[in-house]
Amino acid sequence: GSTFWSGQELRLTAGNTLTANDALQVRTWDSNDNVIGGLETEFSLNNSGVTTLDTSGLPAEDLVIVSADNNSQIIEFDNGAATNTLSASSGGDGVFEVATQSLTTEWESEDVSNGDANNEVDLTIESNRNAYDLEVSTDGGLDAEELESLFASSPFNAARLDDTSDDDYDTTVVLEDFEDVDEVPVSFQDVDASDYEFTFAVSDTDAEDTASLNVTEENVGADFSESTYSQTAGDIVEMTVELEDADSGYVQIGDEDSGFIDVLYVEDDDDDDEVTFQVNTRTLGTNLSSADLVYNSDDDIVESEIHGGLGGNAPEYHNADGNDLNGPSGINDGTFEAYLYQLDLIDENQDGTDQLIRPLQATTYDVSVNGDAIFIVNDDDNSELSDELDLATLDLTQPGVENIQTWTAPSDTADENDELEGLLETVTQRTDIAEEDRLVIQAESSGIYGHMVAIDGNFDSLEDGFSASTLDSLVNNRT
Repeated sequence: GSTFWSGQELRLTAGNTLTANDALQVRTWDSNDNVIGGLETEFSLNNSGVTTLDTSGLPAEDLVIVSADNNSQIIEFDNGAATNTLSASSGGDGVFEVATQSLTTEWESEDVSNGDANNEVDLTIESNRNAYDLEVSTDGGLDAEELESLFASSPFNAARLDDTSDDDYDTTVVLEDFEDVDEVPVSFQDVDASDYEFTFAVSDTDAEDTASLNVTEENVGADFSESTYSQTAGDIVEMTVELEDADSGYVQIGDEDSGFIDVLYVEDDDDDDEVTFQVNTRTLGTNLSSADLVYNSDDDIVESEIHGGLGGNAPEYHNADGNDLNGPSGINDGTFEAYLYQLDLIDENQDGTDQLIRPLQATTYDVSVNGDAIFIVNDDDNSELSDELDLATLDLTQPGVENIQTWTAPSDTADENDELEGLLETVTQRTDIAEEDRLVIQAESSGIYGHMVAIDGNFDSLEDGFSASTLDSLVNNRT
């Protein structure tokens, strides 16, 4: 016989065996002994010989339909139409089973943010039934249009109810031919903050379950690890942006008062709630088309408007009225270059690399972090962040050469020692150097390391050490 799920409604007709208004019964069936058992419910065909049998409340076991006038006579149905009468001894062909559909739904977390980050929560739905239509609604918090958007993507593929006159049309969506899902992410970005109880109900059975979720307001925060970052102009400075309820942000280095601006997109790529990056103050603002020798991060993502551009992460640049900034000839409206032009940092047909006539000088530069992707030139022609979360200072000091000392080593060629350790074993500190001895000069120099990184072509030398050839290039091939 067939298996049906508790709650399904079975359309039955008289077929060629019954007549209109016949009274029928549903009784249990003992398949071991072929015995018709106790009564479960009674029903009748209507004047047209048709009825609907609601399986809700029927036991989850083998059942048969019998004539109320002769409950030892089993009625056999084929596709809902009565086709034959059977005795108990041969009643197996008239047996059907009603099974209870299970349904469990669970959000992985009780809370989720509605902001740009941390806005996804995994949903698991399990049932003992293979495929079925699953209706989803909430306790008045979300309408059908919002639910359809929430569950629009695969494997949910939410759709509106077919019947527009259905009382639930405006509050319920259906996931058609749905099958189990295990920890599938659902995004609640821009969903109103509230406590929601989601009701998941199978369209044609009694199976139903609820799962509660608290959608919280985005509370994006960002702070610099230091209020002031001090370094010698021309050297490497390391900065850290600590993030809260966000995995990315925008950093502006400089402003119109310092005569220079770069805008960075920074992203926490190792999920430690912060972005740490190095800035090469020697190459920043130069005509390098790539950020590789300007910014460096071992674990996170840093992109620069000046060096390589921000591509799909580009922010918006507005005037005080919220409209795109106008650009002159050769500069598109609403671009970073239009931003620089309106701040009087570049002229027509120029770009960000035209702000400086020489590398960043020893002075202070504002460094600010923006909570959204909008940068503004206000009515006073000053730069302004739409949602400034923190402000720090980059203090670049004057480079120089200090603490010069002289040493002497026995006569030999200047490049006799490949390693510094070997040379130090032979030197003696003196101010007077004998003829033919080697002169060794020790000095503390600053402001040269950014250039040396550029010569080596990577930031690794800051850890691994620079070669003598790099120093030679620095001294003899200055650019």
